[in-house]
Amino acid sequence: MATDNNEEAIYHCAARLPILPEILTPNGFENDTREAHVPESINFLARPSLRPLTVLDLPCELLGLIFEYVRIGADGPPIRYEPNLYHDFWKRRPGQLRDIQNVRLTCRQFCNSSSHLLINYVQVGLQSGSLNRLKEIASHPLIRRGVRVVNISLKFYHSKLASSFEEFSAACFRELYNDIGRAGRENTYTLEQATTVKVAWERACFGTNVDEPPQFQSCLEALQAGHAVHQKRYEDQRVLLTNKLFVQGITTALAQMPATKTLIFNDYLIHYSPGQSRKDWRHFVSNPTKLAIHYSRPFGTLHSNIHYLDSELPINIIPEVLGALPALKVTLEHLYINIDGVYNTHLLVQDSQTCENLRLLAKKLSYINVAIRRRDEYNLSPDHISAGMAADMAANIYQFLSVMLDTESLKAISLLLYEPHSWKPTFPSIGPVLNRLKRPKLKYLGLHYISIHAHELELFVGSLIPALHSNTYEEPVCIEFNTSYLLSGSSADVDASMSAKPYIDWKRVTEPYQG
Repeated sequence: MATDNNEEAIYHCAARLPILPEILTPNGFENDTREAHVPESINFLARPSLRPLTVLDLPCELLGLIFEYVRIGADGPPIRYEPNLYHDFWKRRPGQLRDIQNVRLTCRQFCNSSSHLLINYVQVGLQSGSLNRLKEIASHPLIRRGVRVVNISLKFYHSKLASSFEEFSAACFRELYNDIGRAGRENTYTLEQATTVKVAWERACFGTNVDEPPQFQSCLEALQAGHAVHQKRYEDQRVLLTNKLFVQGITTALAQMPATKTLIFNDYLIHYSPGQSRKDWRHFVSNPTKLAIHYSRPFGTLHSNIHYLDSELPINIIPEVLGALPALKVTLEHLYINIDGVYNTHLLVQDSQTCENLRLLAKKLSYINVAIRRRDEYNLSPDHISAGMAADMAANIYQFLSVMLDTESLKAISLLLYEPHSWKPTFPSIGPVLNRLKRPKLKYLGLHYISIHAHELELFVGSLIPALHSNTYEEPVCIEFNTSYLLSGSSADVDASMSAKPYIDWKRVTEPYQG
């Protein structure tokens, strides 16, 4: 019986592979040929019993590349030498983000391979809820691997608005007044509702000698509710700053996110705390309480000036966060600082140990963009900035820049120090800061509203020649000179000199001011 089964098995094998009888026959093939055909025969015979391969059989690394293609696209992120876009590429593509959200819900393997693409960009503000969200992301073993950019908003809840109901009410009235003035073609009913609230708030703030407007009591109670929210948020902010909990939370989170190589500090971009509505004022005019809470939001220096308030910008967070990173083995490649008005620049100057830590951090930097605007065009700041004060501000900023630019690793430098209504800027030359050492890897230099001597600019360009004439030289260095001030020398001579250098791509956007 066993013999019959064996013969039947051989028959079926022979039917599947006609060459098998010849392999099994001693004289059918030479030994070398037989050895070559046996593996093929075994694979052929075993194939019907193998499980068909599916997408789940792909390695996790390959699945990750496929999902990255879905999230980012075929071209990948843009490559730019001018670091002025805040890497907003990572926060775009909402459709692809929804695809990743759906992929994570498909199965465990898809979730593990795609979770790092869910969040590329995190914005954090001076509130516990915002900081806790960053901590939660940093503690997730999968999601944290994909965070590339952290944006730290320095907008603050003002102490004077928290301590004074009158100041808070006046600020809400100005915000609503300005919003109505900027409104375009709006629904008539919406404008009528907004005007009713505006009139009631004006009476509550300034006690105008008019009859009590409709809904006055409810609008007054709305301001009181909004003020209570502002006080709560201010107290939360005060605890974070006073106890250094904000700096500790930021640095600890960065140490847990190895892919984060870009750090942004700003008081300019709009920041929304967790739970705060992203809708504009039009959606709340029918509910004065929600409208008052909507206006209970952090200010930058520009908004502080509009409301006749001193700036309380916690600019010390910048050197404190950056100075703590080397000890935690955190490296950065891109640093962006965008401050829309600052008067307490002395907080940028730290102790010698922090400065040394900043130098260590700068050794790995490739791109640095520092934009600081002195916003006094409204002439609303309580303290008038004299020339001496401006010189002190420049000294503080330059001392910070001299530390952060003390590296040869930089590929791009962009500097903007804007002084409104300044035909003769009070800031000294940036030349000594730029010319401290050579820049062998530099590919872009942007000087915007910067003071410099012509000979210092020539000295800087001259230091680029050895690197440009090396075997690795591929393209000229782009130098952008935008609305800057020549303290000495002629702009025509500078243009002629730069245009004559083939290794320089000279871009003068506007005619420079001349001393």
